[in-house]
Amino acid sequence: MAFFAIFAPEIVNVAIATVKQKRLPNLKACIVEHRALLQIAIGAAVCGGLLLLASTALFGVDAWTEWFRKVSLLNRDGHVNNIALRTWLVTDPLQLKVISVVALAAVALIGRSLTIPQRAVFSVALVPIIFNPANYYLHAMFMMPMLADEVPGRLTKRLQHLIFITVTLMCVASWQTTLTDDIGVHFRSETVICFVTLGILTALVLLMRSSRLSGAISAPVTPLPPVGSPT
Repeated sequence: MAFFAIFAPEIVNVAIATVKQKRLPNLKACIVEHRALLQIAIGAAVCGGLLLLASTALFGVDAWTEWFRKVSLLNRDGHVNNIALRTWLVTDPLQLKVISVVALAAVALIGRSLTIPQRAVFSVALVPIIFNPANYYLHAMFMMPMLADEVPGRLTKRLQHLIFITVTLMCVASWQTTLTDDIGVHFRSETVICFVTLGILTALVLLMRSSRLSGAISAPVTPLPPVGSPT
């Protein structure tokens, strides 16, 4: 999901630019412009390849086969300790597909205004929608404060604070769910809290984007000095 959140927005940007310019982008210029993304892809491929070879050498190919089988079973079937859309909130297959497509599209579009680290963090929002994770994956939500945009401005700073407050309130609300003896109610409540938190954080990210864009538009433009004048 992190790779999707990182690369999909740039694919959207290139597609939009291609439509506007009515010509295919220059490959060399595209590589230079997206050098950071290329480095991420190469680094991930090298690191993943080395770990794959090392683990296969230590445990054999059968270990990967068993891992894939177990993960497929856990992701396919619902369990009482899942924090996932398909376990507790939506069971209709068609609705799940529609929601998944909408979520992927939203992350791709919203990510256009985020930095690469923020895109990777925002991909956490896709985990309980696309997959069927167990409750301990909720720990990934603690990465969400990194969405705070370090852009100066009173409104932006307030939005940063709201991101921190939202995650803190999620922790308080999650603690309250442990007070029930009904384990099904506990994990359903956890799932609702997770999605409410994701919804609020998404709204705050969109507000930060609007704040940043309006700030850039209203920022005073310093005129260039006349040609030949001393600088």
